[in-house]
Amino acid sequence: ASETMSNATLLRRAMMQGSQRSLMSALPHFGSSFRRRTSSAAFRELSHLKMAVLSDTGVEEDCTCQILRSIDKWSGDLVKENSIEEAYIRLIRGAKHYIHIENQFFVSKCEGSDEVENRVAQAIKDRIIQEINDEKRNKVESQFRVVVLMPLMPGLPGSPQINASKRMLLHLQYQTICRNNGLSLIEKLREVTDTPEKYIGFYGLRQWGRMPDGLVRQEQIYIHGKLMIVDDRHILCGSPNINDRSLLGKNDSELALVMTESEHKVPSKMFGRSWVAFRAARDMRKRLYQMHLGPRAENLEMDDPCSPDMLKAWAQIAKDNSETYRNEFRCFPDDLVLNWDTFEKWEEEQETLLEEQLADSGDRVEATMQSVSGHLVEFPLRFLEQEDLCPTWTEKEYHVDRRVFT
Repeated sequence: ASETMSNATLLRRAMMQGSQRSLMSALPHFGSSFRRRTSSAAFRELSHLKMAVLSDTGVEEDCTCQILRSIDKWSGDLVKENSIEEAYIRLIRGAKHYIHIENQFFVSKCEGSDEVENRVAQAIKDRIIQEINDEKRNKVESQFRVVVLMPLMPGLPGSPQINASKRMLLHLQYQTICRNNGLSLIEKLREVTDTPEKYIGFYGLRQWGRMPDGLVRQEQIYIHGKLMIVDDRHILCGSPNINDRSLLGKNDSELALVMTESEHKVPSKMFGRSWVAFRAARDMRKRLYQMHLGPRAENLEMDDPCSPDMLKAWAQIAKDNSETYRNEFRCFPDDLVLNWDTFEKWEEEQETLLEEQLADSGDRVEATMQSVSGHLVEFPLRFLEQEDLCPTWTEKEYHVDRRVFT
């Protein structure tokens, strides 16, 4: 017990103070604990490792946590372990009402794919279908929602027209989400419901501002976090992306932490009903909502992420923000850009809009952009859907093992 508490203190100090020395002093102790406590086969019951987290009140509160890894013999001289993937799957399967995911990538296997192996998307699909079946059988309204936030465009330079790696990542993500000959997440959900958007939504983030040259510019906020919050009771965060490289254990080495409900439980709400939340998880999710939604959500009750008012506000703010950015900047990606011809037309319109800004020093655009609330926008599921985004044989990426991208 004394070793466990000292390890928790070291890691807490490293995370809260950003001290490289503290972190490096903690890791060897955790390494020895890993060898004794974890197996390569699965994510086990949470160890009774205690770690303090900050609540909204600024008070440290203990929580129960478990260290997770993706590691293999080549990278850590250990038997392969994919406990991060197992934790994702276990938490998704056990979710009661709500899953909030923010990740740099969303490349996963839903069904029948030999190209991608990790099972996060499949777990989400299975959990939603279970909810749909329960709804039909019991004739009661579903109370389950998944929200996924991810970068609107892969963080690689240049246009996807000329950057084949960028197109390949777009292809893999759309293959996971909505375009895979009937095998993607949304396509499988459409087999059992006409309204998959009722159960899962995909979103991104944008921001705008006036630059030193006087013009108003926009850019995506590149989501680089790796976070999942489940039911306002569990937090999974760390270094892993949702892709094979991070989750299978045999590729990149990753470290994550899952924190679960502790003695600091607080009364809250889910879908308008009484719910018991873990204070740290709820407070973290509320802070994210406040940033993403902005001033239009100031009067909403943030405790309940799934209340009718919150669901309506989330969808409407994302839609309104997306339309404003589209009208003022013709920014990519967008659901109205289905092919390369439209892509090139929009590039021309971007230049026209810039010339219009120069004429009035950006004042009109700045006034219009004041209507944007927060940073939330819709993730465009139809972008370039009429084009094959895979590299062609004349591009070097065509000859690269696809596991590099997955």
